[in-house]
Amino acid sequence: MQNIRVKEVRVLSDDWYVLKKTRFERLRGDGTWQELTRETYDRGNGATILLYNLERRSVILTRQFRYPAFVNGHSGMLIEAAAGLLDDASPEDRIRAEVEEETGFLVSEVQRIFEAFYRTQQWGNTVEGSGLGLAITRRLVELQGGQISVETRPNEGCCFSFTLPKGLISPATAQPRSSAPTHAAPISVLKSDGYVLIVEDDGATREFLRDFLTKHGLNARAVATVPEARRALSLMPPDLVVLDLILPGESGMQMLKELRNDDRDRDIPVLILTSKDLTLSEQNFLRQNANSVVRKDGSWHETLLDQMRRLPQSRLMITEA
Repeated sequence: MQNIRVKEVRVLSDDWYVLKKTRFERLRGDGTWQELTRETYDRGNGATILLYNLERRSVILTRQFRYPAFVNGHSGMLIEAAAGLLDDASPEDRIRAEVEEETGFLVSEVQRIFEAFYRTQQWGNTVEGSGLGLAITRRLVELQGGQISVETRPNEGCCFSFTLPKGLISPATAQPRSSAPTHAAPISVLKSDGYVLIVEDDGATREFLRDFLTKHGLNARAVATVPEARRALSLMPPDLVVLDLILPGESGMQMLKELRNDDRDRDIPVLILTSKDLTLSEQNFLRQNANSVVRKDGSWHETLLDQMRRLPQSRLMITEA
C-alpha cells in the first residue's frame, strides 16, 4: 500500500504461532508521515460451522478448555461452535473433519455463507485480505429483502451491484447530494413494483423459485422458516407470499392463520406450494384463507406463475423470461 512504509519487522516468538513486532510509517491526511509500532499474532485462516437440529430446533455446540480463560479466573471450559484452523486444507474439508472430531456428527455438504476476513496466502507482508465491509453490506442488503452480486473482469476489477424491493428508497433520498461524479456501485431496479416472499425450507426448491421469479422481472426474497418470514414481514410487507406447508418448527398452516388474524397483513395474497396430502379440514381451511394451492408436481413453477397472473389488483408486473 502506498500510504504505508514498513521500516522494520522483528519476530518476537515462533513457537506456537508467529508473533511479530513491526515498526512502520503511515501517511496522514495532511501529507506528513507518522511512525507507529504494532504487534501481530498470526494463527492463519480458520473456519467454523453452526450445526442446527431441525427436529429439536436447537443448535449443536461443543465445550473446549481454553487456558487464557482459565488464567483470568474462569473454569476454562467455554461453549463454542465447532471450528478449526485450515492448515492448508479447504474450509469445507477442514470443517467436516472438525465437526466429526468435536461433535461426533458426520456432515456431507457444507456451504460457505460468510467470510469476515481472510488472506490469500498463509504468510507474507504484502498480501491484502478481504475485510468486514462486504460481509456486512451483504447482510444489510439481505435483511431488506434484496440481493447483491458481483461482476469480475480480469485486469480491470470488480463491480458490485445490489437490488432492493421498490419503495425502500424514495426518489428524494436517492438523488446525489452534488453534481460531482461518483464511483458508487450501480443500483439495479427490477421490473416489479412489489416483492414476493418465498417461505420454503428445501434449499434447492427455494433457490430455484427465487431465480425463476427473478427471471420474470420480480423482486423475490426467500426464507426457510416462519420466524424468518415474520422478520421479513416486519421490515416490509410483501405483495405476495408463496408458502410451503411443511416447514421446520412452525408450519405453513400456522403462519397462514397468523396472517389472516393480523390487522395489517390479513389482505396479503398467499399462494400455497406443497406436496402434502391434504385432509378434508385442511382443504376447507385453505379454500377459505389461501388464494390458490399449487402442488409440487410436473411443471408446478409454470402453474404458480399462472396463478400469480390471476391475482386481482396485484402490483406485481410479471414479464416473459
